[in-house]
Amino acid sequence: MSAFSKSLKALEAAEAALRIWEEERTVSAFDEASGSAERLQTDADGFSRRLEEVDALTQEPRYGPKMRERVKDFLTRQQRLTEALESTAAAAAASRAQLQVQAEDVAREKEEVERAREEEHRMRVAAKGAELAERIGATALAQAEDDPGRAELREAAEAARLQRKAAEEAAEQERIRLHQEREAACRAWQAGAGTGSEAFQAHLASLLALLDEIPADRDACLRGLHVIISNRSRKPEADDYKLLRCGNKNFARDIGKFEPAKLCLAALGYHLKIRRPEIQDNQNAEVDAPSEVGEEILEMIEPNPEADLDGWAAWYETLSSAVTSLTSEMDARHIKPAREAAL
Repeated sequence: MSAFSKSLKALEAAEAALRIWEEERTVSAFDEASGSAERLQTDADGFSRRLEEVDALTQEPRYGPKMRERVKDFLTRQQRLTEALESTAAAAAASRAQLQVQAEDVAREKEEVERAREEEHRMRVAAKGAELAERIGATALAQAEDDPGRAELREAAEAARLQRKAAEEAAEQERIRLHQEREAACRAWQAGAGTGSEAFQAHLASLLALLDEIPADRDACLRGLHVIISNRSRKPEADDYKLLRCGNKNFARDIGKFEPAKLCLAALGYHLKIRRPEIQDNQNAEVDAPSEVGEEILEMIEPNPEADLDGWAAWYETLSSAVTSLTSEMDARHIKPAREAAL
């Protein structure tokens, strides 16, 4: 394969990568096209020089007519590629920065979860160790009923029992402390989310700006939000979608990993809470095993129409307006509602 054919093949690959970036906003495609463009610039400079060269003996152009046309076409396409990349470099930098932020958020969340699990494991091990020590002491005492030293064994068994009790109390206090810390963080997050139509529209705008850079996740996220909000609007008295488990695999994959999406829900009346372990159940197989310090949930808390009819009406108007806005944005992006949506 000649040097020109290799360069032409590399140019075609770079153009294909650029099309993927323009259609899907995939940062890796932009980087591939950009890297190829830098190498192709060197090739283009060489071909451009040879295009002007003439044979020393014949004084004829080095390239024949057909080759000259191919080289000119190559140079035009290479220049067009470079200009297109330069015009979208800022968008690529923004997408790359957003991906970095998301990666850091995911890493931080994983670290926090891992730290909590390690602490829970440490507390369980300590409690089990104390329980085992108590059992060993009790067994030794039962086997030495006639032993003159049984009083000493009884004391050892009692000490082991007290140690286990202290370990259990310490573990419970640690669970309470972790629960209170998470509840305080939820309250702070809720306060910053705001409520009402203006807050929802602001969060929706932020969400769309983020999702339009990553179309692969956009459709699923908007469909998921539409299912939740449309069902609450259609049947406000029902329990459907009144409580959302943040640990639900589908919710976490489609909605929960995008902070503006959760803020949209908060603006409509969903409150971020930590549900205590004792009131959790295992009915939903899509939810990971709950933590001993509680499960994170989003619970809809709307005004009571019997006590505050005006407040309830304003809440319902905000909900209906949110459905209209979200439906409009989905139509503009040719995204069809999910089958579970209330139409």
